[in-house]
Amino acid sequence: PFAARFAAKEALLKAMGVPQGLRWQQMEVVRDELGAPSLRLTDAAAAAAERLGVRRSWLSITHDHGLAAAVVVLEA
Repeated sequence: PFAARFAAKEALLKAMGVPQGLRWQQMEVVRDELGAPSLRLTDAAAAAAERLGVRRSWLSITHDHGLAAAVVVLEA
């Protein structure tokens, strides 16, 4: 669902301290072969993560009955 992906991107921005110049299209929620969600960053989003020393990100998403939530943990 769109709301869950939006929540994931918003959680990522907050985890990164809301760096300037990022666009929604530079943050993508993807799923691995088992269906686990993760984040793919490009352009300014990837550069911001690199500046912060992010080596890995962890994403948890949930949605039900019109509500969506996401948690992002950044590992340095």
